[in-house]
Amino acid sequence: MKLSGIYTVCLMLGLQITNAVIIDLDGNSFNSNINQDLRVNNDLSGANFFRANFEGANFSNAIFTGATFQEAELSGINFTGSNLSNVNFFRADLEAADFSSADLSAANLQQAELESVDVTNADLSGANLFRADLEDAILELADLSGANLQQANLNSADLSGADLSNTNLFRTDFEDADLASANLSNANLQQADLSGADLSDTDLIGTNLFRTDFSDANLAGADLASSTSTDRAIFDDTLFDLQTNFTGTNVSDPFNEDGLVFVPEPSSYA
Repeated sequence: MKLSGIYTVCLMLGLQITNAVIIDLDGNSFNSNINQDLRVNNDLSGANFFRANFEGANFSNAIFTGATFQEAELSGINFTGSNLSNVNFFRADLEAADFSSADLSAANLQQAELESVDVTNADLSGANLFRADLEDAILELADLSGANLQQANLNSADLSGADLSNTNLFRTDFEDADLASANLSNANLQQADLSGADLSDTDLIGTNLFRTDFSDANLAGADLASSTSTDRAIFDDTLFDLQTNFTGTNVSDPFNEDGLVFVPEPSSYA
């Protein structure tokens, strides 16, 4: 089987194609109703794997720029270091997949199943994750700048040190998430749920906090300078310390703000 005039099936191991329609770069389609090993070279840019089954496959360091994996079964797949820019993963099952150090810039991950994925140090800048399920995902040091995470589920996810600047986080669920030292500057956090989240030393400069829920969250060392609608944010047993910066917000005196709890020593909230 050829996936284009120059791309020959030759490299990958143990990949199942079940009930899939595969369309190559020359426009030829392949209907697959059997399980088979697919060995391909590392450049499959533009290929169409609609509803393909690659569960547990190894696609590390491969090139899939502009490819389609819409509604594909990809749980447990290894995409470490791969180029997945502009790839369509709409409604794909990617549970427990490994995207560490991968390029997912401008990828379409709308409504994708991404529970427990590893996206450490990956590039998701400009990606569309509308209503994606990222519960328990590892996004440490990931670049999500300019991404759309509207109504996504990031419950208990690890986003420590991640870049979420200029992201759309409208109604995003960050309950119990780790956002320590993350960059959320100029993000839209309207009606986002950050209850129980760790936001220590987080950059929240210029964010929109209209009805953002910070109940039981940790804002110690966080920088909320110039954030808007802080008077409409929900503070309930929300921790802050002397390093928490409310300059230029509606919170003129955090010590007398209902719902904010001052913690004088790190040991008080560690």
